Amino acid sequence: MLISVGKGIELDVDVARFNKEVMDHIVKTGLRNLIMDSHASATQKADPTGYIAKSRELAERKLQSLYSGSCLERGGE
Repeated sequence: MLISVGKGIELDVDVARFNKEVMDHIVKTGLRNLIMDSHASATQKADPTGYIAKSRELAERKLQSLYSGSCLERGGE
């Protein structure tokens, strides 16, 4: 799997070489980052009373788009 790591650097990663614990860590970190990014726009400044509910809504929507694969149809959402 070719992974772009910035500054024009790409690494060819053989994911089959990761043991279960490392793969679990990669998945957990990746999911956390994707889902956190999805609700970053819901700020307390923009909505002082409803930003947590909006954050949850956006996070749940992202998770559903990952489950369905629709996040790939829209260029990463």
